[in-house]
Amino acid sequence: MVTSKKISKKKLNTKDSSNALGIISIVLGIIGIFFWGLLFGTIGLVCGIIGRGKDENKSISTIGIILSVIAILSSVLVMFGLVALFSAAAL
Repeated sequence: MVTSKKISKKKLNTKDSSNALGIISIVLGIIGIFFWGLLFGTIGLVCGIIGRGKDENKSISTIGIILSVIAILSSVLVMFGLVALFSAAAL
């Protein structure tokens, strides 16, 4: 017969070693560097921050956060470059 103490100990001892949010953050950060960086980078950043707070393996989430920030910054720089290009062409 399984008691509730045994079930609760099993639940406490099971650690999810997969860092799904960190992996999602890495994938979205890489995609964001090449396509629609502001959208994918922001979603990847949120996933990375949540994954860093939840999971044991913080390095994967940290890599995802860094890639997402690079995607956001590159997207913003491209936007400023396009605005400068078209405003200079209008003169």
